[in-house]
Amino acid sequence: MVIMKRYFVSLLTVFLASTLIVGAQKKKDVVEEVPVIIYQMEYSLPKVVYKIDVSLQEIHNVPGPLVKYAQSKLGIVPKITSEASVWSMKGMSISPVSVPDAACRYIIESSPENPMLQLSVTPNGLLTGVGTSADTDFKPFSAGANIVNTNVAIKDLHTINTYNFLEYIVDSVFVEVKGPKNTVTKQFDPNSPYHYEIKNDEVAISEILDKIYELRTDRTDLLRGDREVEDDASLATILKSYDEMEREYMALFLGASDTVVHSYTLYVEPANVKTGQVIFRVSATKGLVDSKDNSAKPVILTYSNVQTSLRQPVQPVVTDLVYRVPVTAQVKVSYDNSELMSFNSIIPQWGVIQKFSDVELSKLRLEFYEQYGSLKSAVLK
Repeated sequence: MVIMKRYFVSLLTVFLASTLIVGAQKKKDVVEEVPVIIYQMEYSLPKVVYKIDVSLQEIHNVPGPLVKYAQSKLGIVPKITSEASVWSMKGMSISPVSVPDAACRYIIESSPENPMLQLSVTPNGLLTGVGTSADTDFKPFSAGANIVNTNVAIKDLHTINTYNFLEYIVDSVFVEVKGPKNTVTKQFDPNSPYHYEIKNDEVAISEILDKIYELRTDRTDLLRGDREVEDDASLATILKSYDEMEREYMALFLGASDTVVHSYTLYVEPANVKTGQVIFRVSATKGLVDSKDNSAKPVILTYSNVQTSLRQPVQPVVTDLVYRVPVTAQVKVSYDNSELMSFNSIIPQWGVIQKFSDVELSKLRLEFYEQYGSLKSAVLK
């Protein structure tokens, strides 16, 4: 009985020892398992958009309040007979800007067996190299149109500084005043109410013509020396003030114009290789309008001498690094049946996608043109 008991204890000890060894082995196996680490890097290929700065000139015309009397009183036919603006192109510049192409965003994967590549990218995620350092001052742009637009002030020709159109009107109010022997007389009340009215045309015209005549007479006398100039006054200053006053009086008949330059910034992506593209239009009466407004003159981009790659596009996998073989083209900007400018442009988004495999990447040091997404150099490590 004692022997059986000792045998059972020994057997239990062996079983427990075996269990502990197996458990330790399992625990050891779990600890020694190394997970596969996958590294990922996101990057984008670029596309080109054109930054277009446009200056339009607006001439705003305001007719004079006495325009209908210009020919009869001055003998001059006025050119400005109604309020309107006349717009024209004053200047334009265009420059390419590289931005990330939302349609060409990629992820490249690597693992410890295939060491992670040192990718260099711009702050915007554009690829610049493999095994190189990025050095860029790229500044992202904000899409849309930033308009710096100064409105033309509409002249109120009734408010010129050297003539008063208002007339002091006293209401005729009389009061009864008792006199001697109970007589009653009507006398004007000095406290009668008053108001202002704009002078009628006949009175205003007469006064303004007299002032124009006086100005011209005084100017002639000064120039001939028939009038002396005061010691503290300059002849040039006096004549300049006379000219300004006469312009104001003449504007009452002939009207006035204000000129303002409006500045616009637009971003346009190249499109329509065969037919060209209307990027905006200029209306003689409304200024810059939408490209679909067929009543206005178009500004057109056309593309010629388009040089494409003979390579076929590839289908990359996640361990490949993709780049572009871009397209070059001559771009012409036309407006009002004349050519404004012409320049050569590299257009990455019209090119084809190529790739480097993970095996090639492990052997090469690569550098890319960040603004085009194309290969700049490739050397063996």
